[in-house]
Amino acid sequence: NKRWTTEITSRDALYLEKLGVNLMSDLVHIIPLLGLYMSDLKISIGNHVNIGADSVIIDTDVHSLDYAERRLVRSKQNVKSRPIVIEDDVWIGARCQVLKGVTIGARSIIGAGSVVTKIIPPDSVAAGNPCKVIRSVK
Repeated sequence: NKRWTTEITSRDALYLEKLGVNLMSDLVHIIPLLGLYMSDLKISIGNHVNIGADSVIIDTDVHSLDYAERRLVRSKQNVKSRPIVIEDDVWIGARCQVLKGVTIGARSIIGAGSVVTKIIPPDSVAAGNPCKVIRSVK
């Protein structure tokens, strides 16, 4: 339903690219409510991906675990980052968090409210905190 989903326009794609998000095509639907896409390294989003409202996709810890380093303004010392890959035809439910180093395999479904911390294989239904494979899509 076009009322509730948004196809990524070239302007949106440029904005996301500035954030470090690499869209593989403009066939990505993102529910147009609050969401955070933060990239220190790289976030790749494949074709025909649906991302639910208020989801967070972030490839970095943002802050060091060392309190002294966190006191330094804009310090990136000891901040861990790893790329994220979301393959083709993935459906990510509302209010999900996809964290650094994750690959979500093609055609997988991530249940609403999940916190994805590990690789999800293709054709999987996964959910929870931490997100775990529940069953195969097929």
